[in-house]
Amino acid sequence: MTKKKFGKMNFGLTDTPEDERDKPFHLGAVIQQIDIKEVPKNDWDFSVLTIIKNQKQTQRCTGYATGAVSEDQEEIELCPDFQAAAGFSISGVSGEDGNDLRSTAKGACKVGCLPVKFCSHCKSDDKYASKWNNLKSWPEEEIKLAYKYRKQTFIWVEKGRYDIFDNIKTALWQNREKHQSVLTGTVWRENFTYSEGGVIPTELGDIVGGHAIKKCIAHKVIDGKEYLVVQNSYDKDVGDKGLFYFPREVVNRDFKYGAIQFIDVPPEDIKKEYEIKQIINQKTMAEETSIRSDIFHINLRDVGNAVLVTVLSTLLLALGNELQTTGLTVLTDTSRLFELFQLSLNAGLAYLVKNFFEDKVGNNKISGAVKNLFLEKK
Repeated sequence: MTKKKFGKMNFGLTDTPEDERDKPFHLGAVIQQIDIKEVPKNDWDFSVLTIIKNQKQTQRCTGYATGAVSEDQEEIELCPDFQAAAGFSISGVSGEDGNDLRSTAKGACKVGCLPVKFCSHCKSDDKYASKWNNLKSWPEEEIKLAYKYRKQTFIWVEKGRYDIFDNIKTALWQNREKHQSVLTGTVWRENFTYSEGGVIPTELGDIVGGHAIKKCIAHKVIDGKEYLVVQNSYDKDVGDKGLFYFPREVVNRDFKYGAIQFIDVPPEDIKKEYEIKQIINQKTMAEETSIRSDIFHINLRDVGNAVLVTVLSTLLLALGNELQTTGLTVLTDTSRLFELFQLSLNAGLAYLVKNFFEDKVGNNKISGAVKNLFLEKK
């Protein structure tokens, strides 16, 4: 079979920089992640709009992916080029070399999303011209309108309790009723483009760039193997009419740019909830530490000192008593010294039990603490 030649394919996804401000905004911090066992293992799809678009020779894949994700929630077609320009304005780049996922997602939150039906740019002949990378090139009234369609905030769904594949899968299924598909990106390999039927091979191919994609039809099983279904922005001439199927191995290996879901929750509420959870976690850890210390209710250094002092003092006392009755002959009698040592040790242990392991009325602190521990767990 002769492969169709697509010519130069542009990508446009750059590395996502680390940011401490992301801490409250990840799957485990915002929502209680469902168990992977709750996710159906058959095919399922909740995407509202699966509109395959073509970014052509631009570096606007982040805008195309972000717009496609937002379309599911807004249930209206959005302009991907405006989305790209919004992201470029956040990161302060020209757009000639692409953008990162965080900046593009922030663009959707701070600048907004522009519906195609209100967009004059979408009907223009020069819409792929580089000038449209600059948000200042867009009509002011359209920028104001886009602000009304802005997203609230976003969370990083690849940071959960499973591998990247299952974290994305659980996030998709958990938020399916809100049509929250996932914005993500992958290292794009040459053998991906020509994959038969859009089924991505696991073999390593030459890396040709970083590419932003959108999770659309969430889950599919092919020949007994699980795949995440991805909507691409190279028109319908590639993959399965514009769709690609990524297996677990490739997702966990090549999805290095993060994975995002837009959620309809004010960021201030997320930060407050995160701070509350942190306080609760610290309090829980403190209580658990207190319970563990109550089991023994002693300090190891104090115990060591007590053993040493008790044994030595008891030994000296016993030797003193013995010398008074038998004279110096005891020093040459090793069996007698051993008996004296046992006597002093027993006396020392009795002292420890009395002063460290029992309370004032003779109750055993260890058994009582263990008993209370189990009662608390119930």
